[in-house]
Amino acid sequence: MSSYSLNFKVGLFILAGIAALMFMSFKMGSLTGFSAEGEYRFHIYFNAISGISEKTPVSMAGVKIGTVGRLFLDKRKVKVTVFLDADTKIPVDSVATIQSAGLLGEKFINIRPGASDEFVPNDGVLENSLDAANLDEIMSKLSSALDDIKKFTQGMGTLFGEEEGVGAEKSPFGQIVDNAREASELLKLMLAENRKSLRMGLSNVKDFSGNLNELMVENRETFKDTLGNLKASTSKLDSIMFSVEKIAAKIEKGEGTFGRLVYEEEVYENINETLIGAQSFMGSAEKMQLAIGTRAEYQESLQKTKSYFSLSIRPKEDKYYLFEVSEDTRRDDLQIRNAMNSLLFTLLVNKRYGNLNMKAGLIESTGGLGLDYYAWSDSLRLSADIFSFSGYDINSKNPQLKLTGKYYLQKYIYAYFGADDLLNEYYKTYFGGVGIMVDESDFKFLLSII
Repeated sequence: MSSYSLNFKVGLFILAGIAALMFMSFKMGSLTGFSAEGEYRFHIYFNAISGISEKTPVSMAGVKIGTVGRLFLDKRKVKVTVFLDADTKIPVDSVATIQSAGLLGEKFINIRPGASDEFVPNDGVLENSLDAANLDEIMSKLSSALDDIKKFTQGMGTLFGEEEGVGAEKSPFGQIVDNAREASELLKLMLAENRKSLRMGLSNVKDFSGNLNELMVENRETFKDTLGNLKASTSKLDSIMFSVEKIAAKIEKGEGTFGRLVYEEEVYENINETLIGAQSFMGSAEKMQLAIGTRAEYQESLQKTKSYFSLSIRPKEDKYYLFEVSEDTRRDDLQIRNAMNSLLFTLLVNKRYGNLNMKAGLIESTGGLGLDYYAWSDSLRLSADIFSFSGYDINSKNPQLKLTGKYYLQKYIYAYFGADDLLNEYYKTYFGGVGIMVDESDFKFLLSII
């Protein structure tokens, strides 16, 4: 009986140890079925959760505070149940975002704490959430901007000539180069064929000048000596005239470079085409203007500074292309910023009609259009731009409307002010800043004063 009692006690001890091990395993594995009683949890709704699964870490301010428990669809949205530490409190105006640990790292849920004194209750819902940035959409917008730049470079390639196949018609620039080469060869032939005659003519003119000087000196002594020297000079002048007659005879027969120029119509037309082509090319080159600039503004509501880099290409006086790069200052949820998740691109085609300028294209990585009004001899410019028609995020669902007033203090220095995102109260802000925009002539001026 005592032996049976000992075996019973050993078996009971083993069963208790197995139960303890199972409880610890379930607890450390964060299995919801065996969660500690009273464990703090709440729910978040996302449109898409690519890369998020059960046991995905949940962090706030860079510190892991819990994990994802369950995932399931609820009315076309994904309901995510998050289990956090019991002593963690989440303000009701916090924002949940899906982020990556680096450019290609694993995904996690980041809680950006709000300023409210109220907290999400246990088993409650955190209302504010942002989906992860769509890399394919960003690459599509960047590809569209690169396509426009490619079209511009192809136009420049047509001007400077890219022959395709045998017998293809040459570009205007190629014809100018060929005509200039032929004119240069004609000039070389002219110098080679008439070098001896020109040298002889210069030598005779030099001798004539010397003899004339002697004539003036000797004239003081005797008129007889003067006549003698004059006779000698006349003899040498006859030699010069003989050389000139030989050159004129060659020209009359169409020999030599000058002869071909006078009597051959093809040579004359080639030279004329060369001059016309050169004049046309220089006129086009002088009309096209390039300008670069930069500007910075302070945004009152966001309390941040936003910078821009600008490039302007003006092929005509009333038309120009504007390319700008800036940073998205509204995204303060990024732990790591890079060109793929924080830069905004602008590529606009501008056409001016009197004091009005119409523009359309890509504005801060979204489609948009705008209108400028020029006043005071173009010293003042009032602008209105509208873009991001589908809204920025859940806090900004209306199109983005931006009004700007710009005043040029000098030719290339200006100050500006305005208001942005007027249709969305959450991101609405007022801004002011200064900028500089210089072209080729401004570069020369700045270099001269430096």
